[in-house]
Amino acid sequence: MNIQNLVIGTVAIAVVGFIGHKGIETIKQNNSYITTNGLSDRYVVSDSAIWTLQIAAEGKNIKEAQEKMKADTDTVLKFLKKEGIKDEEITNQSPRIEDRYRWGSGSNEKSLPRFRVFNMITIKTQRLEQAEKAQEKTTELLENNIDIENNFRYFYKDIAKLRIDMIKEATLDSENRANTIAATLNTQVTGLRHLHTGRFAIYAEDVSITQDYASEWTEEKSKKKRIRIIVTGTYNLKS
Repeated sequence: MNIQNLVIGTVAIAVVGFIGHKGIETIKQNNSYITTNGLSDRYVVSDSAIWTLQIAAEGKNIKEAQEKMKADTDTVLKFLKKEGIKDEEITNQSPRIEDRYRWGSGSNEKSLPRFRVFNMITIKTQRLEQAEKAQEKTTELLENNIDIENNFRYFYKDIAKLRIDMIKEATLDSENRANTIAATLNTQVTGLRHLHTGRFAIYAEDVSITQDYASEWTEEKSKKKRIRIIVTGTYNLKS
């Protein structure tokens, strides 16, 4: 390595330290290219939701369990209508029957009602405030001796369009970083050699994001979301 390349390499190390790990991964001045990362980070508010209500009913025989399920399902549907949920937002699945005696292995199975019936009611809506208010009142159903579990998940429906916009933004960020570093090294970017679209991730708004890992499993519970994408661009340098 000659003196000039040694000086350039030293400057490159200084630039990496200044810009940080998010901005640059590799500098190869002697091979006339540079690799940089570009970031796009957005915050959005969900505009749709899927709310599921699973009902469970028991009986010593199938008829008893089914009758209990029918009564409980009718009560839940009346509750939803009372709370302003529309018929077209509701999907009521077919019940599923479980025989404890056939599949159970516990020593106390014989002391429990033999049959259990499960039913799932799903509400898909863009009227979030209405659904949220109804979901807060589901304790009324528990007070009516209805065995019910509810799961409320938030979504952003235009995620595909947003992803395209964010890829463009991250690509421009990568290119700007490459130009900044090239200028510091007294050279110029002459063109794109390769572009790699990295991980597109959605997080809860307040999640702690590190360089390598962030938990995404809670994002559907969060009405406000943080969306992030990183692209990696490799650019030719003027020799």
